[in-house]
Amino acid sequence: MDIINLGILAHVDAGKTTVTENLLYKAGVIKQIGRVDSGNTVTDSLEIEKRRGITIRTATVSFDWKNIKVNLLDTPGHVDFIAEVERSVQILDGAILVISAKEGVQTQTRVIFNILKKMKIPTILFINKIDRQGVNLEKIYKSIKEKLECETMKMQSVIGEGTKDLLITPWELDNELKIENTETACLYDEKLLEKYLKKEKIEIKSTIIKEIEKNNLYPIYHGSALQGVGVEELLEGITTFLPKIKSNSEKPLSAVVYKIQREQNNQKNVYLRLFQGILKYREIVNLEEKNEELKIRNLETIKNGKIVKTNVVKAGDIAILPNVEGLKIGDFVGIKTEHFRKISMAFPTLKTTINPLKSEERQLLIQTLFNLSEEDPFLNCYINSLTDEIVINLFGEVQKEFIKTYIEERFNIKTELSDTITLLKEKPLNYGESSIAMWTKLNPYCASIGLSVEPTEEGVGFIYENNISHGFLTRPFQNAVLEGIKSALKQGLYGWELTDIKVSFNWAEYNSVDSTPADYRNLAPLVLMEALEKSGTKLMQPIMTYKLTIPSETVGKAISDLIKMKATLSNPLIKGEETIIEGKIPVETSKKYSLELASYTEGKGMFDLEFVGYEPYDGEIIIRERMGYDATNRVKYLLQKSNAIKI
Repeated sequence: MDIINLGILAHVDAGKTTVTENLLYKAGVIKQIGRVDSGNTVTDSLEIEKRRGITIRTATVSFDWKNIKVNLLDTPGHVDFIAEVERSVQILDGAILVISAKEGVQTQTRVIFNILKKMKIPTILFINKIDRQGVNLEKIYKSIKEKLECETMKMQSVIGEGTKDLLITPWELDNELKIENTETACLYDEKLLEKYLKKEKIEIKSTIIKEIEKNNLYPIYHGSALQGVGVEELLEGITTFLPKIKSNSEKPLSAVVYKIQREQNNQKNVYLRLFQGILKYREIVNLEEKNEELKIRNLETIKNGKIVKTNVVKAGDIAILPNVEGLKIGDFVGIKTEHFRKISMAFPTLKTTINPLKSEERQLLIQTLFNLSEEDPFLNCYINSLTDEIVINLFGEVQKEFIKTYIEERFNIKTELSDTITLLKEKPLNYGESSIAMWTKLNPYCASIGLSVEPTEEGVGFIYENNISHGFLTRPFQNAVLEGIKSALKQGLYGWELTDIKVSFNWAEYNSVDSTPADYRNLAPLVLMEALEKSGTKLMQPIMTYKLTIPSETVGKAISDLIKMKATLSNPLIKGEETIIEGKIPVETSKKYSLELASYTEGKGMFDLEFVGYEPYDGEIIIRERMGYDATNRVKYLLQKSNAIKI
């Protein structure tokens, strides 16, 4: 069978999970459609998901339709769980982006679409809830064109929008829409246009498929998943217009770990997407990047909504390895492939400390959090060596609530979490350079390195310039220098990660008898920190763009709040009984505002946020406790490296 690895994505509350339930029902995988508000859907299996009515963990299910296997990834819609979306997007062949017909294109809709576009993932737009009162499809089409900036093709015409008496007609049976779509297709194919102008009979389906695959066209389907309307047509669109992965099994094995999930009994299940090759039960496979081997003692896959044992998984499909330790998200089984498209959508901007209410449960809590960090590496759980507090990173307050509730419900550990602290970053102030030569005082390494640092434009991140030829210093030594630099960039002069920095490798010496790559790897952080001390650094804070939608009678309070939070403000836009204000706002001042907004607007207000980068921080200098090796202090660093001081 051909395979499609399909993601279903949306802004929270667009009806994404309900669409998934209906797809599974139409395909015959389930006999009864679950309801989000009833807490009985297939993909929302956690108790907190059922209670809150939102997806928190990406769920992978599968169904067959017309001899095509569809592996469907139902992803979270809430911005606090964007990391789940990021991990899923990287293994997709196609996507459905669900848009609520009532709310239209929202902040998270735009964020997700831009990522899909950047990743060149062919995408179907599904306008859901078209039966809701007040829906105006023409406004939705206009919103899609303006906010998503893409060329679309309506695959159906709709009569009776905003009512239960809907009539959805395929484009081939609507003469006006057929002409419109034919003319659109002709714009992409000169030969097709020539035939059309000569009034010859033409077939445009293959052109549409080709342009969708190239991300030039985005087909629009319509429906009301809650009523089961438009779902079968969507199924036809998925299997007709999205690219199918044909077997690529003759090539060497290449599979990536995209998900780790622990069951109630603590069994660790590792989910893999096979890009090429075959994975077989009982075979021994190479982990090329780790220079290790792995024996496949158990092998499972997903078939018609269930996890089943299997002897072989072929290219394009999903494999599950139960009870496998040592693998983490992003690891490759077999060789690394160029087909894997890595992308970073966002980073945690907050951190908190977490402690058990019962001190005797501390070790169990630590183990639980480290297991959760396997499932979500962005949590980055660690223990503060000065205060002995347990620290985790967060995207937002909803995620914080989820972690607390999940640990209590699943492991019966009651915890308390501190107020969230914003994760700052550092940026060089000026140009700075330093060099350390071998055989000099306080340099036990047989290596000589010269580095310079300088600030870049905001949003650039890290730039590395290598001015040393590989003829003089071979690749293993050069790679070791870069590895040392990258490790040191995690903690600047104030202990925060560095950003918007250019590091240049300008000078080196090498001893053919004694020098090793480890010498260069260990020396590079010391040279980098000395260069940074000369350049100086400044603190940067995370910034979000926001869209605040509120009842018009609350505008006065909202504007007052925004000014206090140091936000920039657009002129308020009045739409009926609602007012919309947009601008930029620091994470530090706004991290709890959603809860306050829900209170004073009685749940009617919406505060949509999108991470945009880092800007200078104008508060008091905050020094973060250093973790691991301290390259700002050469004596301490060398003692740590020699194990004279424990870290």
